[in-house]
Amino acid sequence: MNVEIYQLGQHDTRSFNKLLALFAEVFEMESFTPPTEEHLEDLLCKETFFAFAASVSDQIVGGVTCYMLDQYYSTSSYLYIFDLAVHPRYQRLGFGRRLLQAVILRGKSLGAEEVFVQADDVDIHALEFYRASGGLAEKVTHFTYSLKR
Repeated sequence: MNVEIYQLGQHDTRSFNKLLALFAEVFEMESFTPPTEEHLEDLLCKETFFAFAASVSDQIVGGVTCYMLDQYYSTSSYLYIFDLAVHPRYQRLGFGRRLLQAVILRGKSLGAEEVFVQADDVDIHALEFYRASGGLAEKVTHFTYSLKR
């Protein structure tokens, strides 16, 4: 199996669209409509955003997206993992760990202080994955405020 983990660059919008389709499938987002190519290219150009893809024989089977957040308590940044998913056929084969390790290495190279990720309490598989990969769980309550009418 020819496995590759790589960071998406500015012109990788086609791969980014494939990754978003994978996220929509894994996260069961039935009414997902992908954004425009221009939006994805703009996002990939930002220094505060990055994405890694996992591919097998040029087919995207997993990926992770991250935001770099500047702090005001420190000069170093935090990295926030927004989404991490692996196609069910390729789960439990080390792809998630390799994607997480790519984020950690990228964070270290950027001088980030910490990587963090949220997982829903009902998502037992995600909780088990993050615990098994060395993540330290913190008990928090997440609030959202919808801005759509």
